[in-house]
Order: sequence, then C-alpha cells, then structure tokens
Amino acid sequence: MSRNLCQTYCAFCPAPDTIKLVEEPRQITGEEACGYFEEYEGLVVANAECTLCEAKYLAWVHERHRVRNPCTRLRPDAAPPFFDLSFRSTFNDEPGDEDMPTYRVEQIITYKKTPWGEKS
Repeated sequence: MSRNLCQTYCAFCPAPDTIKLVEEPRQITGEEACGYFEEYEGLVVANAECTLCEAKYLAWVHERHRVRNPCTRLRPDAAPPFFDLSFRSTFNDEPGDEDMPTYRVEQIITYKKTPWGEKS
C-alpha cells in the first residue's frame, strides 16, 4: 500500500483533468495523515473531488514544507495545481467508503468545432 496514487487524474473516470480543488491549500492535519503525521507533517494539501463522478481525494500541492524528508517536487502553475493524489479518508492508494464515486462515468464524448473550410 502506498500513501499516494502517483497520478493527477481520477482513478474511476476515463477522462483527464477532472480533479478540482474544493478548498484552498493548507498543511496536512494529524487526522488526515492517518497515523503517518510524523512523516508527512508540513505537507501542503487540499481536499479535491472529481467533477464527473464525485470521488473524494486529498491533493498533494507541494512537499517543501515537510518537517522530515522535505522534497522539492513542485507542480508548475499549470492545471492541475497539484502533483499527486491520495484518497481522502484513508490517505493511501485504496479508497475508503467515503471516497467512492457517487456516479459511474461510462462514456465521455467530446466534440471539436472547426470553422468550415479550415483544416483541423
């Protein structure tokens, strides 16, 4: 079991860029760290959610403030504004009941409109 998913996309949905922060970044709490606070104290996180299925995540915004083993992994100012995810209730890569999606996303259709006469 790992603390993080090593990804920035939803574990349940077939579309990229669906995870959005639902609060401002802040330092992780002892309760959120689920017994690993000593190792992750100072980690900057934010609650996040998939906009399609509503699965719950804890987004890792940056690690440079970690008390132990600080890291310099920072995500550029591009979307998403975080570099990794954990499931919110378990602080690992396996979801708890509270983290599970509300909806099952089975198909995503995207259309691109190009003015007539232009090549796509």
